[in-house]
Amino acid sequence: TLDSDWEWTEKGACTWRCMPGRAGLNCEPCGDDEWSEGLFVGGKFSANVASQAEGSVPFASGSLGSHCPETTAGKGVVDFGELVDKHCFQNINDDTYGNENSWIPQSGAGPYFVGIAFPGARTIHRVEVSRDNLQKDSAAERRAVFEGPQILWYTTVANPDHETPDADWTKLVEISRTVNGVEGVDFDPVLATGVRLTQTWKEGATDEVKIFGVEVGCYQ
Repeated sequence: TLDSDWEWTEKGACTWRCMPGRAGLNCEPCGDDEWSEGLFVGGKFSANVASQAEGSVPFASGSLGSHCPETTAGKGVVDFGELVDKHCFQNINDDTYGNENSWIPQSGAGPYFVGIAFPGARTIHRVEVSRDNLQKDSAAERRAVFEGPQILWYTTVANPDHETPDADWTKLVEISRTVNGVEGVDFDPVLATGVRLTQTWKEGATDEVKIFGVEVGCYQ
């Protein structure tokens, strides 16, 4: 079994390779080491791979025109200078909670989505979606986010963006909520180059989407 004091090591100098499942870590031997099949709790997981600080790039179907200087679909981080950038899609992965740093979809007909392209393929296993995590909005404003679930999709195409066809996206999980704050959902690990969050309603702000990856390595 894996003891709590076992250390994480680089590939090539290890006994076990582990990846998270729904109930813990699924582990197998590295090389020809003998082992007993089982499910082990513990392990090492990566930071938020969707963060701009990690090199990930946001994209979306558009942003709310009454607040964001740029309303059209697009991809990339934009410096709006002294202009107010409240509710722009560039806020979705800036590691900043709160309504002032949130995304609201464009006015008019959908589809409505916001996404994040990773700097390369990443193995991911958890999503956290935040709505007004600083709890500063009025109750009336907060209720707008509860008009339906948001759906998380992933893709394996290179450099995904707002023009990546629907056929290239695979559904991962639905995210529903009844209270403000962060809603987190675990799922079986998948290899992805990006994710997108879709919804059928245009009211309500999402201030942050975080995706947690898996560092596949070994224990000794």
